Amino acid sequence: QISNGHHALPLPPPKPSSPPPITMHHRAGSTMDAKQFEAYSHSKKPNGNAFYRRRPKVQCAVAHALLVLVYALPIATLVIVYPLGIQSGRVWAGDFFISSALDKGVGFGIGAIGFGLSMEAFLICAIIRLFIVRAALREATAAVDHDRLTWGGDQWVARLETLNLVAMGLGVLSNVGLMGATAFNVGDPKQDNQNGYFNIHIPFALGGFFAISLYTILQSYIDQSIYTAMGTNGGWIQTLRWVLSIGSLVSFTGMYVFLFFSLPISATFELGLLVQSMCYFATWHPQFQEYVPSISIEVSDQLEDGIVGFGLDHYHNHNHSRGRLSQTYHALDRKA
Repeated sequence: QISNGHHALPLPPPKPSSPPPITMHHRAGSTMDAKQFEAYSHSKKPNGNAFYRRRPKVQCAVAHALLVLVYALPIATLVIVYPLGIQSGRVWAGDFFISSALDKGVGFGIGAIGFGLSMEAFLICAIIRLFIVRAALREATAAVDHDRLTWGGDQWVARLETLNLVAMGLGVLSNVGLMGATAFNVGDPKQDNQNGYFNIHIPFALGGFFAISLYTILQSYIDQSIYTAMGTNGGWIQTLRWVLSIGSLVSFTGMYVFLFFSLPISATFELGLLVQSMCYFATWHPQFQEYVPSISIEVSDQLEDGIVGFGLDHYHNHNHSRGRLSQTYHALDRKA
């Protein structure tokens, strides 16, 4: 306190020291205060800058490219390796299984690369499909008509969400199965099975093909349930999905049954299973075109909003703590 001889005048409260700036390692690599931080976060929203507006389109194009790899790369691989197998004598009228064209020499290397890249692209596309179904379920919830639903009731969204996760699990199992079948592909079992790898190859192959057949049927059912909730049947493309998915399961059954009776018929069913599965995945392009840009924006916003919220919380908490510290010092000073 300061005395002027008559009255004691209180000191003005000290100004709280300004908090240190928030450091964000963004594209420019600069240091920003809170206002600049908020302005930066708003610039990341849609229509904030040209790059952000283009980014969903770029990601959509990448998703389409991955989907093309899923179904085009296996077909292209077989177009290359079957002539090689025929030339070497490994592929003939009595044995033209896919594995027979991929199990020796250059064909094995080309098959490992082609089918390996395709299976990894499929796994990524299956994850994208998981998010697409979730987005479609949110849209369908507002227009749901319980009388049109297959199961009915208020829990239909939760049930389809569960089936969506089950389908994702089948996609992972099919990926592991087909990768294992490729890895343990060791040539003609009558001549090259001394190490017993052929007995490992068969369970992997059958498991992978069975999982992919169930995966396509389950995805068709999920699509049909959503279309039904929206009051439509999905049109010709949904009918085509049902035909291809059921055809894949029929082909798998024929491949397995005739494996014990006629190898040529079993191999024909195997090729039919592959072609129908690849054609099924090609029908995903319209859904990728419709949902991937919005999913890209949504996921990006969630991540960036989390970063912004963390930064602003840090700023306000720090400012609050410094303010309370200044008040404490001021009170102690007055007591002194």
